Amino acid sequence: DRAHKNSFRLFYQATLCFENDGLKHFEIRSQLRNEQGALPSERVFESAIQNALGEQIDRQVILESLNSLALANNQQLRFTINITQNSLVSSAFFPWLEAELQAYPAHSGQLVFQLSEIDILIAQHHMGYFCQMLDQLNIKLSIRNFGCTIDPFRYLSLLHAHYVKLDVSLFEKLGKEPNRERELALLVDEIHKNGLEAIAPQVEASTLLPVLWQAGLNFAQGNCIHKPESKLNLKLLDYEE
Repeated sequence: DRAHKNSFRLFYQATLCFENDGLKHFEIRSQLRNEQGALPSERVFESAIQNALGEQIDRQVILESLNSLALANNQQLRFTINITQNSLVSSAFFPWLEAELQAYPAHSGQLVFQLSEIDILIAQHHMGYFCQMLDQLNIKLSIRNFGCTIDPFRYLSLLHAHYVKLDVSLFEKLGKEPNRERELALLVDEIHKNGLEAIAPQVEASTLLPVLWQAGLNFAQGNCIHKPESKLNLKLLDYEE
């Protein structure tokens, strides 16, 4: 309804690419305002999934993201959108998406859908169709919380993914324990051998950036790079020599 839509806001958080790929990457976050104040993205997601409203939220985020891409009219932009398990298992999601994308023919290739590793494992029998539809619509796939399970590489062959956002637990002891940097570099090397690019999440200290770059990470994201903003800041990721 109108009141619900007015209380729903998108935020844009830039992702830093260590080797400039000529693109401007942003992850889309959402916030729901109610009488008590603002609910952050994670709480919105949790509440929506518990009440089987995840697909409804996903649809709204996708539509607002497409509208934002159309307004920006910049083919360098890439928007990563977190998709809930509700949409992953829904038979109505892709027919709806195909119909909506007809109004945005130039922009589907600028979308990246991001699923959590746990959701992929829970609903892995849905992943073949999900990946097939993403390929058909020219939308890329990213896996978040990658490495939170014992053997994350064993399910990769089932997917056609492009990016993995590593689980934050893999970075907690960096710089504090010997061999952590080497372990991370070996993991990233294995990710690259699987044809994927690796993203470091929730980077809060800029001193970590050289360590992540040396370990071979492709991207880094966190508040020390850019805090989520309600306006899309296109100048933010302009590179200077």
